Amino acid sequence: DWEFNWRVINDDEKLPWLREDEDITEYEITADAGITLVEHVENNGAITVWISGGEPNKAYFISCKITTSEKRTDTRHILLKILER
Repeated sequence: DWEFNWRVINDDEKLPWLREDEDITEYEITADAGITLVEHVENNGAITVWISGGEPNKAYFISCKITTSEKRTDTRHILLKILER
């Protein structure tokens, strides 16, 4: 699983991205072909994504785009490398 979190402190600004009175109202998760989005849930500014599949030694992009109660948008990405157990 992976968490995209808009409430954590941004190292550059020393402030969380989401304002205190702002919430995520919509979000969209996208992933490269070859991996499966099993489940995702939003909780207080953090979106947790559960993933399965993929081929060993291959990397996959996963993106999360949000819209907030203040109509702001942001997109974050991760590159997930699959390792063989």
